[in-house]
Amino acid sequence: MPQREGASDLPSPTSNGVRERRGSEMAGIFDPITIKNVRFDNRILRSSVGGRMAAYTGVVTDVWRNFERTFANGGVGGIISTTFGINKLRQSPYEYPTLCEDRFVPPLRQRLAEIKANGCKYILQIGDPGSAVQTSLFPERADAVSSSGGFDLLYGYRNCRTAMSEADIEHEIGEFEPLDPATTDDAYRRNRRIELKLTER
Repeated sequence: MPQREGASDLPSPTSNGVRERRGSEMAGIFDPITIKNVRFDNRILRSSVGGRMAAYTGVVTDVWRNFERTFANGGVGGIISTTFGINKLRQSPYEYPTLCEDRFVPPLRQRLAEIKANGCKYILQIGDPGSAVQTSLFPERADAVSSSGGFDLLYGYRNCRTAMSEADIEHEIGEFEPLDPATTDDAYRRNRRIELKLTER
């Protein structure tokens, strides 16, 4: 059977399940890389993947841990988390993780340690859902605001999103900036941060 063009350059599986590196184009992705002072065992990152795996309150669960650990144990160099919300008035969708209060930190710290046990790095992504805020017991103004106005019949229980004022945008951006630039335990608590040990000190 004729071999298709380029097939010899693809990595082939070996007996122990590890892909053998042959082609110069793909070999580099299996090599370690250091960005700043963070070392990744390889250059394969699991991109941000969302799913309803946290509790309704937003606390991470064993289901969430098991999902993330599947990728970590599969050999990726790092994992980029789904977006963690930090504003309890704009939590969406339900069963997505949040860090809007200090009580969410201990469960996350515990489960992250289990996910990273084999050396996989974990990149925690925080953000705001924008006009995707769509789940609430009653319609609220906070659910409709976004960086720009618009009309949408398909996404969410409101068909219009309202543009934020400049003051609203400044406030929203401010939630992602540290209140205290220090690196003490008190400053971390004040900023609602968690030490993920991504860097070597």
